[in-house]
Amino acid sequence: MKRIHWVLVVLPLLGIFLYWKQGAPPFKSAPAAALTDAKKSHPVHEHPHPASPAKAEKTASDKEHDGLHELYLEAAEKAKEASRISEESMRRVAARLTPEKQQRMADNFMNRRSPAYRAQFAKWGVDPSAETEALGIIRARELRLTALRVDYDLSLEHDFDAYMKGRKMAEKDAAFQLEKMLGAAHAAELSKMEDQMGKDERAALSSRNRE
Repeated sequence: MKRIHWVLVVLPLLGIFLYWKQGAPPFKSAPAAALTDAKKSHPVHEHPHPASPAKAEKTASDKEHDGLHELYLEAAEKAKEASRISEESMRRVAARLTPEKQQRMADNFMNRRSPAYRAQFAKWGVDPSAETEALGIIRARELRLTALRVDYDLSLEHDFDAYMKGRKMAEKDAAFQLEKMLGAAHAAELSKMEDQMGKDERAALSSRNRE
């Protein structure tokens, strides 16, 4: 009985061995077989990893941006050079404006504007002594403003804030004195008249420069 039982066990194993020797495919588990069949039905085309792309060429927008940046730098450099030349020119002019010449500039300013001032003072009924004093205040203001400008042009630091502060102080001091002498209403009217005179003079100068 034991021999028969042994034969019954060996015979199936022998049959499987002979079947495999004759070329049968090797045994596969169900998941493995399914995976193999799927690969056969839908082959995967493998591609080598592409090499890292070279640096992309600049777009038209990038090139335009670079061009504008170069133009900006060039313009800034030219503006800087023009400013340097202008400062040197103003410094040379200021160096020639001695105190005596500044006095003559103030005289020329008053000669140019005095007729309008006197006409306005006469309209208000300002007496001759007050008129003379008012004209003296205006002349002193212009002389002070000229000196501030000369100092600014001669300075290497070009402290514009300090220069403007000095101008405002000179104008404020003169306005205070004129208001005290002429009254608030007349002083305000005189200030508006001077503003218009300044605009007219600048326009005339600009027109002459264009000719």
